Amino acid sequence: MVSIIDGDTVVTQDEDNDVSNGIFTLNPTAPKIRFGRAQLENSYGPDTSDLPQTLSINYFTANGYVLSATDTCTLYNSTNIALTNIDLGESKTAVKTLVDGKFTDELPFGETRSIILTAPTTGPTDINIGQVEVIYTISEWLQYDWAYDTEGVDGLFNDNPRAVATFGIYRGNDRIIYQREIDK
Repeated sequence: MVSIIDGDTVVTQDEDNDVSNGIFTLNPTAPKIRFGRAQLENSYGPDTSDLPQTLSINYFTANGYVLSATDTCTLYNSTNIALTNIDLGESKTAVKTLVDGKFTDELPFGETRSIILTAPTTGPTDINIGQVEVIYTISEWLQYDWAYDTEGVDGLFNDNPRAVATFGIYRGNDRIIYQREIDK
């Protein structure tokens, strides 16, 4: 072999630059290519507070998916968010400020909380509680075979990440196992 040329005429170089020995030496130093996906987390909180929508990039390991803390190439852009009515009209909330960046701009690396949904309740007479579905349009190589769409798990990794943002719910205290209210 004298050289390797691919379809778009990229030519590999002989690593030792010794063409007289008749041996074509390769020493590839490409970046690691991993099987990854983008993931949105469900968010919830009071209807009077803005909600951060957590978007992360994960890759697959022998132990399952882990946060991709070294991804310096993937960008996020809040204009890729679409909100769909579940029981809170998408006109009641929106992405607060359009932001974009890299997943290494914030801590922890690999996720962003910069995408903020606006609180739907604007005053004591304008109370809006409910849920909206959040869909993030991501590059094809970070799509996944999520089970939440009409296709179900079909073996095609062509689904954008989705989550539910719930306004009007408070998580509560982790130290309370069970709480019951009694009317008197």
